Amino acid sequence: MSQNPARRFLTDAYKLRILREVEKCTQRGQVSALLRREGLYSSYLTAWRRQQKEGKLVESDFDVTDENEPRSTTQEALLKENERLRCKIEQMQETLRDLEVVNEARKRLTEILAILFRDDKGEKTNPGSPSQRSDS
Repeated sequence: MSQNPARRFLTDAYKLRILREVEKCTQRGQVSALLRREGLYSSYLTAWRRQQKEGKLVESDFDVTDENEPRSTTQEALLKENERLRCKIEQMQETLRDLEVVNEARKRLTEILAILFRDDKGEKTNPGSPSQRSDS
C-alpha cells in the first residue's frame, strides 16, 4: 500500500502573487516555465482568476509580506492584525459573559422546577402521573 502525499495548502497571498507574475509574462513560454517552476497546473490559474473575480480571493494585510517592503509596513500589518484579534477576543468574552448569565438562569429554573414537582414527603412526582390525576 502506498501512502498519499500530503496535500499542499496554497494561501490567498501565494495565489495572488502567482497571478501577478503571470500578468507580467510577455514572451511565449514564460507562463509555462513559471507553472513548471512552481509545480502548478494551468487549470489552477483559471480557478484562481474566477475566485478573484468573485471576490473570494483577497489579500489581507497580514498575509502579504514582500521582501522589498520596508519593515514598518510589515509591523503596521501585524499591529492591524493584533488589533483585529483583540476586538474578536473582546466580542468572544462578551458572548461568554452572556452565556454564563443564561446558564445561571437555567440552573435556577431547574431548582425551582424541582421544588414545584416534589410532593409533601419530598419525593419527586411526575405532573402527568396517575397519582396526580383526579379521575375517580
